Amino acid sequence: MTTEKKSSRSVWDYIKAIGAFGILLSVFSFGFSLAGAWWASTISTLNHELSATRTELNSVQQELDAVKQDYQEYINDNDVIDVGDTLHLKDSVVGTITQKIEVQGTESFFNNEVSISLVAIPFQGDPERHMVVANVISSDGSALEIKDKDVGASVEFGKTKKYRITITEIETFAATFMVTRL
Repeated sequence: MTTEKKSSRSVWDYIKAIGAFGILLSVFSFGFSLAGAWWASTISTLNHELSATRTELNSVQQELDAVKQDYQEYINDNDVIDVGDTLHLKDSVVGTITQKIEVQGTESFFNNEVSISLVAIPFQGDPERHMVVANVISSDGSALEIKDKDVGASVEFGKTKKYRITITEIETFAATFMVTRL
């Protein structure tokens, strides 16, 4: 005796399964197209903002170029020396520049009119403290040795142009000098 099992699935069951799969596929497709539209909108917005930012950057660059040109014209028209963070008239009566110099280093002041070489910073004296040993040279040929001077020490220097050199700070391996054109 053979028993045959009849399939309990009917055509209607297959149609329902295909319908459920179709619904899931439709929902997925709708979500995918909705996400695609959102990304397209986001990219469009970002491209617009990038374009606006580039336009603004170009405008700022043009303003900067105009300011640089005006600055250069001012320097040329007014006979100005650009020294570090400050401007000095070439023939001004007074000007001051402050710079920090490392031991065994040399810095120039007033467009190379004065150069200071920091030779050493010995720890000496009574009470012991850092002292400065430095050499000063000017463009007019003047030379000066600053030896064993403390913070606040000030010397006048120069043949044709006069300068006041003041030690404003001394550290273990550097000293700060303030040079004033008199």
